[in-house]
Amino acid sequence: MVFLLWSLTTTGSKTAFIILIVLAIYFFIKKLFSRNAVSVVSMLVIMLILLCFTFYNINYYLFQLSDLDALPSLDRMASIFEEGFASLNDSGSERSVVWINAISVIKYTLGFGVGLVDYVHIGSQINGILLVAHNTYLQIFAEWGILFGALFIIFMIYLLFELFRFNISGKNVTAIVVMLTMLIYFLTVSFNNSRYVAFILGIIVFIVQYEKMERDRNEE
Repeated sequence: MVFLLWSLTTTGSKTAFIILIVLAIYFFIKKLFSRNAVSVVSMLVIMLILLCFTFYNINYYLFQLSDLDALPSLDRMASIFEEGFASLNDSGSERSVVWINAISVIKYTLGFGVGLVDYVHIGSQINGILLVAHNTYLQIFAEWGILFGALFIIFMIYLLFELFRFNISGKNVTAIVVMLTMLIYFLTVSFNNSRYVAFILGIIVFIVQYEKMERDRNEE
Protein backbone atom coordinates (compact mmCIF):
# COMPACT_ATOMS: atom_id res chain seq x y z
CA MET A 1 0.00 0.00 0.00
CA VAL A 2 2.82 2.40 0.89
CA PHE A 3 4.54 1.61 -2.41
CA LEU A 4 1.32 2.26 -4.36
CA LEU A 5 0.78 5.63 -2.64
CA TRP A 6 4.41 6.57 -3.27
CA SER A 7 4.05 5.63 -6.95
CA LEU A 8 0.88 7.71 -7.21
CA THR A 9 2.40 10.83 -5.65
CA THR A 10 5.57 10.65 -7.75
CA THR A 11 3.82 10.14 -11.11
CA GLY A 12 1.05 12.68 -10.50
CA SER A 13 -1.46 10.62 -12.49
CA LYS A 14 -4.89 12.23 -12.27
CA THR A 15 -6.61 9.10 -13.53
CA ALA A 16 -4.93 6.95 -10.88
CA PHE A 17 -5.90 9.53 -8.25
CA ILE A 18 -9.56 9.39 -9.31
CA ILE A 19 -9.47 5.58 -9.21
CA LEU A 20 -7.95 5.71 -5.73
CA ILE A 21 -10.81 7.96 -4.57
CA VAL A 22 -13.42 5.64 -6.11
CA LEU A 23 -11.85 2.57 -4.50
CA ALA A 24 -11.62 4.36 -1.15
CA ILE A 25 -15.32 5.27 -1.33
CA TYR A 26 -16.19 1.67 -2.26
CA PHE A 27 -14.11 0.31 0.63
CA PHE A 28 -15.67 2.84 3.02
CA ILE A 29 -19.25 1.97 2.01
CA LYS A 30 -18.54 -1.75 2.16
CA LYS A 31 -17.12 -1.50 5.67
CA LEU A 32 -19.82 0.91 6.82
CA PHE A 33 -22.62 -1.48 5.85
CA SER A 34 -20.86 -4.62 7.02
CA ARG A 35 -22.09 -6.53 10.05
CA ASN A 36 -18.76 -6.16 11.79
CA ALA A 37 -19.18 -3.68 14.67
CA VAL A 38 -15.47 -2.81 14.75
CA SER A 39 -15.47 -1.94 11.04
CA VAL A 40 -18.59 0.21 11.34
CA VAL A 41 -17.25 2.13 14.35
CA SER A 42 -13.87 2.60 12.64
CA MET A 43 -15.51 4.05 9.52
CA LEU A 44 -17.69 6.38 11.59
CA VAL A 45 -14.63 7.62 13.49
CA ILE A 46 -12.79 8.26 10.22
CA MET A 47 -15.83 10.11 8.87
CA LEU A 48 -15.96 12.27 12.01
CA ILE A 49 -12.25 13.10 11.75
CA LEU A 50 -12.61 14.07 8.08
CA LEU A 51 -15.64 16.26 8.83
CA CYS A 52 -13.79 18.01 11.66
CA PHE A 53 -10.74 18.57 9.47
CA THR A 54 -12.92 19.95 6.66
CA PHE A 55 -14.76 22.28 9.06
CA TYR A 56 -11.55 23.68 10.57
CA ASN A 57 -9.89 24.00 7.18
CA ILE A 58 -12.83 25.98 5.77
CA ASN A 59 -12.92 28.33 8.76
CA TYR A 60 -9.24 28.63 9.66
CA TYR A 61 -7.50 27.92 6.33
CA LEU A 62 -5.18 25.26 7.72
CA PHE A 63 -4.46 23.96 4.24
CA GLN A 64 -5.03 25.26 0.72
CA LEU A 65 -4.58 23.54 -2.63
CA SER A 66 -2.18 26.33 -3.60
CA ASP A 67 0.20 24.97 -0.94
CA LEU A 68 0.91 22.08 -3.31
CA ASP A 69 2.57 24.35 -5.89
CA ALA A 70 5.95 23.34 -4.50
CA LEU A 71 5.19 19.69 -5.34
CA PRO A 72 4.38 19.49 -9.09
CA SER A 73 3.06 15.91 -9.03
CA LEU A 74 0.63 16.61 -6.17
CA ASP A 75 -0.35 19.96 -7.70
CA ARG A 76 -1.16 18.15 -10.95
CA MET A 77 -3.50 15.75 -9.16
CA ALA A 78 -5.13 18.53 -7.12
CA SER A 79 -6.02 20.39 -10.33
CA ILE A 80 -9.09 18.14 -10.74
CA PHE A 81 -10.61 19.85 -7.68
CA GLU A 82 -9.70 23.39 -8.75
CA GLU A 83 -10.36 23.28 -12.48
CA GLY A 84 -12.77 20.41 -13.09
CA PHE A 85 -13.04 19.56 -16.80
CA ALA A 86 -10.35 22.14 -17.64
CA SER A 87 -7.81 19.94 -15.84
CA LEU A 88 -8.07 17.52 -18.78
CA ASN A 89 -5.89 19.93 -20.71
CA ASP A 90 -3.67 20.87 -17.78
CA SER A 91 -0.03 19.85 -17.36
CA GLY A 92 0.27 18.38 -20.83
CA SER A 93 -2.79 16.15 -20.72
CA GLU A 94 -4.60 17.65 -23.76
CA ARG A 95 -7.26 14.97 -23.46
CA SER A 96 -10.09 16.98 -25.03
CA VAL A 97 -8.01 17.61 -28.18
CA VAL A 98 -7.29 13.94 -28.85
CA TRP A 99 -10.85 12.94 -27.92
CA ILE A 100 -12.27 15.37 -30.47
CA ASN A 101 -9.79 13.97 -32.99
CA ALA A 102 -11.05 10.44 -32.25
CA ILE A 103 -14.65 11.54 -32.81
CA SER A 104 -13.58 13.11 -36.12
CA VAL A 105 -12.02 9.81 -37.21
CA ILE A 106 -15.25 7.96 -36.31
CA LYS A 107 -17.27 10.44 -38.39
CA TYR A 108 -14.75 10.22 -41.24
CA THR A 109 -15.24 6.44 -41.51
CA LEU A 110 -19.03 6.71 -41.10
CA GLY A 111 -18.75 4.45 -38.08
CA PHE A 112 -17.17 1.51 -39.93
CA GLY A 113 -13.68 1.96 -38.44
CA VAL A 114 -10.23 2.55 -39.95
CA GLY A 115 -8.69 -0.80 -39.02
CA LEU A 116 -6.09 -1.68 -36.43
CA VAL A 117 -3.02 0.13 -37.80
CA ASP A 118 -4.23 3.32 -39.51
CA TYR A 119 -5.69 5.36 -36.64
CA VAL A 120 -2.76 7.75 -36.09
CA HIS A 121 -2.20 8.14 -39.84
CA ILE A 122 -5.86 8.99 -40.51
CA GLY A 123 -5.94 11.35 -37.53
CA SER A 124 -2.89 13.20 -38.84
CA GLN A 125 -4.46 13.50 -42.30
CA ILE A 126 -7.75 14.87 -40.96
CA ASN A 127 -6.66 17.11 -38.08
CA GLY A 128 -2.87 17.00 -38.12
CA ILE A 129 -2.78 15.16 -34.77
CA LEU A 130 -0.24 12.33 -34.54
CA LEU A 131 -1.52 10.98 -31.23
CA VAL A 132 -3.62 8.08 -30.02
CA ALA A 133 -7.06 8.81 -28.57
CA HIS A 134 -6.08 8.53 -24.87
CA ASN A 135 -9.45 6.82 -24.51
CA THR A 136 -9.71 3.10 -25.15
CA TYR A 137 -13.43 3.23 -25.90
CA LEU A 138 -13.16 6.03 -28.47
CA GLN A 139 -10.17 4.44 -30.17
CA ILE A 140 -11.93 1.07 -30.37
CA PHE A 141 -14.95 2.75 -31.99
CA ALA A 142 -12.59 4.51 -34.41
CA GLU A 143 -10.62 1.35 -35.26
CA TRP A 144 -13.18 -1.45 -35.00
CA GLY A 145 -16.28 0.50 -35.98
CA ILE A 146 -19.34 1.33 -33.89
CA LEU A 147 -20.87 -2.16 -34.16
CA PHE A 148 -17.84 -4.11 -32.94
CA GLY A 149 -16.96 -1.35 -30.47
CA ALA A 150 -20.41 -1.70 -28.93
CA LEU A 151 -19.98 -5.50 -28.80
CA PHE A 152 -16.67 -5.02 -26.96
CA ILE A 153 -18.29 -2.78 -24.34
CA ILE A 154 -21.20 -5.22 -23.94
CA PHE A 155 -18.67 -8.02 -23.43
CA MET A 156 -16.85 -5.99 -20.75
CA ILE A 157 -20.15 -5.35 -18.95
CA TYR A 158 -21.01 -9.04 -19.25
CA LEU A 159 -17.69 -10.06 -17.64
CA LEU A 160 -18.22 -7.59 -14.80
CA PHE A 161 -21.79 -8.82 -14.26
CA GLU A 162 -20.61 -12.44 -14.15
CA LEU A 163 -17.87 -11.59 -11.65
CA PHE A 164 -20.48 -10.04 -9.37
CA ARG A 165 -22.85 -12.97 -9.89
CA PHE A 166 -20.24 -15.53 -8.89
CA ASN A 167 -18.83 -13.41 -6.06
CA ILE A 168 -19.78 -15.89 -3.36
CA SER A 169 -18.18 -15.08 0.00
CA GLY A 170 -16.24 -12.28 -1.67
CA LYS A 171 -13.84 -14.58 -3.54
CA ASN A 172 -13.95 -12.46 -6.72
CA VAL A 173 -13.43 -9.08 -5.05
CA THR A 174 -9.89 -8.71 -6.41
CA ALA A 175 -10.99 -9.51 -9.96
CA ILE A 176 -13.93 -7.08 -9.64
CA VAL A 177 -11.67 -4.27 -8.41
CA VAL A 178 -9.18 -4.94 -11.23
CA MET A 179 -12.00 -4.94 -13.79
CA LEU A 180 -13.52 -1.71 -12.48
CA THR A 181 -10.09 -0.08 -12.39
CA MET A 182 -9.47 -0.99 -16.03
CA LEU A 183 -12.88 0.25 -17.13
CA ILE A 184 -12.19 3.61 -15.49
CA TYR A 185 -8.65 3.78 -16.86
CA PHE A 186 -10.02 3.08 -20.35
CA LEU A 187 -11.60 6.55 -20.22
CA THR A 188 -8.26 8.37 -20.24
CA VAL A 189 -5.69 5.92 -21.63
CA SER A 190 -5.53 3.94 -24.89
CA PHE A 191 -4.81 0.32 -23.97
CA ASN A 192 -5.82 -1.09 -27.35
CA ASN A 193 -2.47 -2.73 -28.06
CA SER A 194 -1.38 -3.38 -24.47
CA ARG A 195 -0.24 -6.97 -23.92
CA TYR A 196 -0.67 -6.56 -20.17
CA VAL A 197 -4.33 -5.55 -20.49
CA ALA A 198 -4.94 -8.44 -22.89
CA PHE A 199 -3.30 -10.77 -20.37
CA ILE A 200 -5.47 -9.46 -17.51
CA LEU A 201 -8.64 -9.73 -19.60
CA GLY A 202 -7.64 -13.30 -20.42
CA ILE A 203 -7.37 -14.08 -16.71
CA ILE A 204 -10.79 -12.53 -16.04
CA VAL A 205 -12.36 -14.53 -18.88
CA PHE A 206 -10.76 -17.67 -17.42
CA ILE A 207 -12.18 -16.88 -13.96
CA VAL A 208 -15.69 -16.43 -15.39
CA GLN A 209 -15.50 -19.62 -17.44
CA TYR A 210 -14.08 -21.58 -14.51
CA GLU A 211 -16.90 -20.37 -12.26
CA LYS A 212 -19.45 -21.49 -14.85
CA MET A 213 -17.83 -24.93 -15.08
CA GLU A 214 -17.89 -25.24 -11.29
CA ARG A 215 -21.55 -24.25 -11.19
CA ASP A 216 -22.47 -26.78 -13.89
CA ARG A 217 -20.49 -29.50 -12.11
CA ASN A 218 -22.30 -28.82 -8.83
CA GLU A 219 -25.69 -28.92 -10.54
CA GLU A 220 -25.08 -32.37 -12.01
